[in-house]
Amino acid sequence: MTIEYLSRAVDRGYADYDRVKNDSDLDNIRDDRRFEPILTKLKDRTGSRE
Repeated sequence: MTIEYLSRAVDRGYADYDRVKNDSDLDNIRDDRRFEPILTKLKDRTGSRE
């Protein structure tokens, strides 16, 4: 369920790429196949060069 909430937040404008990339509270969903596309969407939106 956490991945769905994260996805909705990003779809609605949440754009803190660094927080999502590094927040240990999200470690439990990093292996979910849906996580990387969400992270990529954030990266593209924020223009992060990481």
